[in-house]
Amino acid sequence: MRLRLERTERVIVKTRAHPRALRRPLFAGYLLLAVFPFALAFLSRGNLPDALASMAPALSVGAAVLGALLFIWWCLRPLWKWNRHLTYLTNRRLIAKAGTLTTGETVSLYAVHGINVQARAEGGPGTLRIAAGEKQAVYRNLPGVHKMAHLVQEAIMALPRGLRVDGVNMEVNETTDGTEHG
Repeated sequence: MRLRLERTERVIVKTRAHPRALRRPLFAGYLLLAVFPFALAFLSRGNLPDALASMAPALSVGAAVLGALLFIWWCLRPLWKWNRHLTYLTNRRLIAKAGTLTTGETVSLYAVHGINVQARAEGGPGTLRIAAGEKQAVYRNLPGVHKMAHLVQEAIMALPRGLRVDGVNMEVNETTDGTEHG
């Protein structure tokens, strides 16, 4: 997964969501491992009612296929997405990239006018909300979210001052006495 950078741009942080984002898929996997083997064992019993006994082979195949499809949808798909989704902080922008062919969401650090952090613990994972222009970008389950917010603030402070006026990329003609003639 290659990131296209501008000529003077460099990556400060490359990260992905904290593994806690995989709690639900893990729970779903445990649930599926408990329910579907029980259903298959129930259908393979010898003392089934006659109505179920005649349909038991088809129901067993259907239960196995349903279990496999649910495992793929509820467990493997979120794991795949988690593995492919990366967040980059460069000295010019914040980029959320999901896969090689998609571009993801990009926020220019010039446009950032608000940073909000939500986390349970100081050094733990949390949600980073970036207000930039009219939109708000949300980065969930970032590991060390307070450190990431600090790095975003440092990157904003390190931006060239002549280009930053109220979050808009503009050239500013600075004068010594505040008038147009210098």
